[in-house]
Amino acid sequence: MGRVESLLLSTSQSVVELRGWDVHLLCEHGLDLPDAPLRENQQVKIYVASRFKNAGLVKAFSTKLMTLVPEYECIQTWTDEADKIAAGELGCPAWQAAEQDLKELDEADAIIVLTENCEQVPGGMHFETGYAYAKGKRVIVIGPETHVFHHIPRIHNHKNVQAFFIWVMNLRSAARL
Repeated sequence: MGRVESLLLSTSQSVVELRGWDVHLLCEHGLDLPDAPLRENQQVKIYVASRFKNAGLVKAFSTKLMTLVPEYECIQTWTDEADKIAAGELGCPAWQAAEQDLKELDEADAIIVLTENCEQVPGGMHFETGYAYAKGKRVIVIGPETHVFHHIPRIHNHKNVQAFFIWVMNLRSAARL
């Protein structure tokens, strides 16, 4: 079967090298992203959620993901509003911002939840995750599993951002074989 002989992936925190992973083994266990690598000329919409204070991390993650997988479009706008909200200058009632987030979730094919530094954090990311799950969206958690719902078999978990990007690159390689 197809093997990725070597993949060098640089992230903001470290460089990870992967040698000889059997990518078909990953696919056999249903560990796949939305069908972007298999659909031609279609964007797959991804909503990235996290705690409000991680807005900068979410922006950087989204940029990296869209660079690595050009078929993916990260569509969340809450990160653009983060500075305005922090300064008390949102420009609309909070419920309208929440409605915008739900509209974006409805448009998304998947939600990626970044849980780094989110232990015991109340907030919208938990609501957004449950909303997306209930709508049948693909749910991917990156970072610590912060509650029992992250253990549901239909939710895919990755230890950290580096592990997630390795997984993505392996799936893309497997789709090309």
